[in-house]
Amino acid sequence: MSGGSSIPATTPPTPDTTANAVAVTFATALPDVPALTDAERALMAEWLHRSLTHPTP
Repeated sequence: MSGGSSIPATTPPTPDTTANAVAVTFATALPDVPALTDAERALMAEWLHRSLTHPTP
């Protein structure tokens, strides 16, 4: 087959956004979770923020 274009044998991996989607959903609902104290809510918000801004490889 001749021609100037070719199809790559592999495609680059796509990032897994499942964990991010869960983190965003939970962060949205966090203010409405009645079982948490203000300190627990603040800690969870910090952890969620970190997970979204500093993803692990």
